[in-house]
Amino acid sequence: MENPRLQAALDLLGKILPPQDIEQNRTDLCRLLSDEEGLARSLRQRVPVPPETSVDIGADGSRRRFVQPDEDYDGASPRSPWADAPQDSPVRLTERAFNETLDVYRTLYYGRDDASVSSAYLRAAGGGGTDGAVLVRKDTDDGTWSSTHRTSARPDSRGGSDLNVTSTVHVSTDAGGGASLHGRLTRSVRTSVLADAPGGTVVGLGVAIENMELELSSEVGNVYAHRALGLLSSLKGPGAAAGRRLPGLSSGGPPGGTPTRTQLGVEAAGLGRGRA
Repeated sequence: MENPRLQAALDLLGKILPPQDIEQNRTDLCRLLSDEEGLARSLRQRVPVPPETSVDIGADGSRRRFVQPDEDYDGASPRSPWADAPQDSPVRLTERAFNETLDVYRTLYYGRDDASVSSAYLRAAGGGGTDGAVLVRKDTDDGTWSSTHRTSARPDSRGGSDLNVTSTVHVSTDAGGGASLHGRLTRSVRTSVLADAPGGTVVGLGVAIENMELELSSEVGNVYAHRALGLLSSLKGPGAAAGRRLPGLSSGGPPGGTPTRTQLGVEAAGLGRGRA
């Protein structure tokens, strides 16, 4: 049974308090909860805030952007996933490969410009499994999209892995006329990969994350359309919205025609992920 104090904090953040102030609100609620029963830590884990970006400066002076995980993700200060991985750390080497693949995904779905950035973090977990965080952020003149995917992979009895992905998307967008829209959605999925599946756990997690972003993108678009049409109707009457096409409500692939699935761009929120 959920702790009533934790449930009350979750309800406040999810249903009552303004989503654009989620970071400050979460901090204030964590102070109220204290951490005697691990409630504050549970709240931080279950309600991620929009991640911030930073820059990794290599030994040769090269600069590469990355997305920071929550400070408490691995009990240490935020680090760059592009930092040199110890050669005796299989998890960090896998993390590095995951980031290279994720960067290709980001380019295809979010555009080739510098508006978007992605990062993946992995750590060893008990029983030979891994926990991770996959983060994507895109900032444009129209608004911001950020997604946080917390992942876990555990070996199963068949030699494969049981996977769990909990995804949270934060969206803020300029609705015009000095108005703005802000929102947050969270969804979870469980799946598995077979022992001989190509790419193994990393590919399995990637597919799950891609599907979650497609689903959440569609839901964000539906919410945006519903609220925008409702606002228009309240201002000019129910007939005003009839036949109107809201800006950004389009689908299709990113530039170049790849991939062919519905555009992962929160096009419906006017952010244009995939618009290079």
